[in-house]
Amino acid sequence: MNYDCQPYGLESDVNEQLAGEHPLLENVANETRRVASAVYLQQELRVVPGKLFTSTTYNSSNRASLSSGYQWNGGTSANPIRDMNTAIAAMNAPGTHVVMSLEVLQAITENDDLRAILSASHEGLFTADELAQYWGIGEAIVNRGQYAAAATPTAMSRILSSTDLAIIHAHPLPRMRTFLRQYRLRQGANGMVATPRFDGGEAGVAGYTFPKVAHQTDIVVVDDTYGYFIGNVRR
Repeated sequence: MNYDCQPYGLESDVNEQLAGEHPLLENVANETRRVASAVYLQQELRVVPGKLFTSTTYNSSNRASLSSGYQWNGGTSANPIRDMNTAIAAMNAPGTHVVMSLEVLQAITENDDLRAILSASHEGLFTADELAQYWGIGEAIVNRGQYAAAATPTAMSRILSSTDLAIIHAHPLPRMRTFLRQYRLRQGANGMVATPRFDGGEAGVAGYTFPKVAHQTDIVVVDDTYGYFIGNVRR
């Protein structure tokens, strides 16, 4: 099967006149690193909010949205044991990762049923690893990372959904079946390409150096039954 890789990149500029030298390689190198970090963040946003926390990525039998009263943090009809058992049974491979934001973990630890089971040996709250271990999931990922969307640059949002929970089977071997994979062309460091371009500008002006960092990659859902999405876990 063939995949078409799509190009993504960001560009910034270094004012060589303000830098005091023309050209100053250190300034360009530092700016290239900064732009590369932004490119990696943009790729993470494409993978996580764009795929991992989008319900339609999953098979129609492998997603659920908890209605009012069924959310795990205080819903009068909440049944997280049943919800998790349903998720594990629906997946065609064992879960290797359960993924959630800090807000979702905090909501889960408020559930009386889960606390009674998972914190039996130490009264009180429990950890995400204990939740994963109880259902035989290899690793729990709780991420507190935030980003500012271009449309609302002053508002910060969690990279992982603040209301939803994702369980996936992620296999490290390229020939093995998995939930999704990223296919990136082999070029540069970690598949990234850095290209500086100098524009001298008008006479007597030092000009600008424009570092561009880019990659060509594609995100492919290999098997949508190798994951399960639970929406609205948190009220």
